[in-house]
Amino acid sequence: MDYGFSRVTNADYDSGWVIGRHLFSSGCTNFAYCGAEQKNWSHQRYAGFKAKLAESGVDLDYFELPLEVWENPDKGEGLRDFILGLKKPVGIMAANDTIGVRITDLCKEAGIVVPHEVAVVGVDNEDVLCELSDPSLSSIPCDCERIGYEAAVVLDRTISGEYTEAVVIEIPPKTLVLRASSNTIVTDDEIVKQSVQFIHENAFLGINVSDVVKDSTVGRGGRWRSVLRRLSPRQFMKRSRRPGYRKRSICCWSPILRLR
Repeated sequence: MDYGFSRVTNADYDSGWVIGRHLFSSGCTNFAYCGAEQKNWSHQRYAGFKAKLAESGVDLDYFELPLEVWENPDKGEGLRDFILGLKKPVGIMAANDTIGVRITDLCKEAGIVVPHEVAVVGVDNEDVLCELSDPSLSSIPCDCERIGYEAAVVLDRTISGEYTEAVVIEIPPKTLVLRASSNTIVTDDEIVKQSVQFIHENAFLGINVSDVVKDSTVGRGGRWRSVLRRLSPRQFMKRSRRPGYRKRSICCWSPILRLR
């Protein structure tokens, strides 16, 4: 969207794309997006999410409300019916963390198990909101420090006359912070569910694939591959031991500069 003036903003499309990859790799086969009406950042995040899923031929359900409704816990007409009506298990991207917490709260009230029936990921990584969510909410942070720095650079270059036209700089999001709301393997297979539970309870006790096999009737990766074809037991254990992937960035491309 051309606003006619310079902007430095989060690369919202990329945020949606990364979350789409995360939920797809977690084994989700059903997907939904909960967004904010008439907010370009929400629509861009949806576009990235949808595009990533489209690479695998996957469609998704869509629901939106005005942002002020999302922010009022006493409102939200239609949300309960939407969540209850989704085919499960399902991976849901929330346009921001406020929306994500509304979803996890509703699931808890309705007796829907997060993340095994509904996996949820938000955007912005507002620590207090994400940690108060029950279960805690996975989220992808905007790089606010980098956005502020680049905005100062644009202002300086505009004042000096170096920029004579409006520019838009999109800063890639930071690493997805993995929390309980999506740290799972979404599957209907009871044996794989048993293995996931075992890994969650023992991930930091030095277990290996052989321990997982002993605890269940899972073949050495074969049962997982037949169900998922996306993530092995070893990969899932590694992910569970390092929630947040804080030392390894998912997004590594450079900021995108466009002259208007």
